[in-house]
Amino acid sequence: MAGIPLIDLDTAPPPERVRSPVGGLRQFAPRPLLAVILAVLVLAGLAASTAPRPLLRQVLAAGGTAAAAFELGRDTLYTAHYGSNPNSESAVRRYDLLTGHEVWAVALPQGVQNLVIDDASGVLMARSGTDPRISFLDAATGRVLWTSNEVNTAAITIDGAGVLFTTDQAEGPALRLADPRTGGTIWTRTIGTRVYFGPQLVPLGGAERIVLADAAGAVRVIDFATGAELSTGNLGGPLNPARFPDVGGSLLGTVGDNRLVLRSKTGGQASMTAFSLVPFARLWERTSGPTGLAEDCGEVWCVAGAVPGISALGDPSAVGVSAVDPGTGAPLWTNDSLAFAFRFDGHTVLAGDDQETPEVTLRDQRTGRLLQRLGATVWAGDLLLHPDTEAPGWTWVQTHDQGRVRPVGVVPVAAPFGCEPRDDYLACPTINGPTLVWRIPHR
Repeated sequence: MAGIPLIDLDTAPPPERVRSPVGGLRQFAPRPLLAVILAVLVLAGLAASTAPRPLLRQVLAAGGTAAAAFELGRDTLYTAHYGSNPNSESAVRRYDLLTGHEVWAVALPQGVQNLVIDDASGVLMARSGTDPRISFLDAATGRVLWTSNEVNTAAITIDGAGVLFTTDQAEGPALRLADPRTGGTIWTRTIGTRVYFGPQLVPLGGAERIVLADAAGAVRVIDFATGAELSTGNLGGPLNPARFPDVGGSLLGTVGDNRLVLRSKTGGQASMTAFSLVPFARLWERTSGPTGLAEDCGEVWCVAGAVPGISALGDPSAVGVSAVDPGTGAPLWTNDSLAFAFRFDGHTVLAGDDQETPEVTLRDQRTGRLLQRLGATVWAGDLLLHPDTEAPGWTWVQTHDQGRVRPVGVVPVAAPFGCEPRDDYLACPTINGPTLVWRIPHR
């Protein structure tokens, strides 16, 4: 029987050399993909004869077949299953996680592949990857409130303020915010030029901003709720897409709630420039390594060398992860053995190497110092999911609390891909069909 893998960050691991930044080291990094943290592969049909302990309390097993989509709400689970024709039929259901009972079920004349719940407005958005139809349901009853069937239109997001749509049209892209319960237009804005970046949503407290940049380098920041223009600026010239290593071009990304980072390469010279969004202003620029797109890692920004499966901009020989000071761009530390890093809590980052099955580590933000080796781990919100190598077919659910990564229990999931946490629940798809939901002990 596998024992509980106690993890204590108070016990220091063997020392690891973290070198100081070296001028001229080129870094290149699209924003790290959180889902790239890979679990160990489990042979089909292999299961443990005895389950580890303690088991998390299962509150629901929804559906007898695999769901096309699922979404956790407040004490609820929503699922979508294909009908006999997956291109034109779906069944959407709501379950109460407090009772384990189905609340309602509704048939939709579309293939639903994505569900998004907005608890503030009480609206569930159901959409397909190919069908232009988008249905908006009353989350309490399942009644269809309204539908959108506009061509060349995509729903970017839904929240209590509205549903943000973007539409490609002859006079230029257009943005529209619609009432989430009626579909009525709240505001519209025509951009008028080809959009190079965005619309990207940037949270600011309880509000949101929309950030766009056109191909000429002009930036606009728009208030989500009202459509008012908050600031404008220019990045200093036209933006050319960067698609392959050693090809000149530009990449843009937002960091935190008020920063925009431009990574450019022209004539073999790479640079990294940071701007504030409101007011729009150029803050600093780096022309030597590390240069690249940044990830908010709390007290530092993390600049990674590459993301598996994505063409990177820069020197193909560039490797590793660096941390820079968000205020000045000054490099703080670099570790060549890492492939990605992102914020985990107020003082630590999760980082992994570039193996096919990455080894994940917990590190100090300011120094890059190794705090704990976590093995092959999947990150899901504030939870870590670690397949049990001694009991295949089971996964440990772990939380981070005051300098410790501690297990709270196990779940019967072999490879925890696609699991979603919310509040005190964890939902995971399973190989044999049902979507399973467990309650996470108080954390």
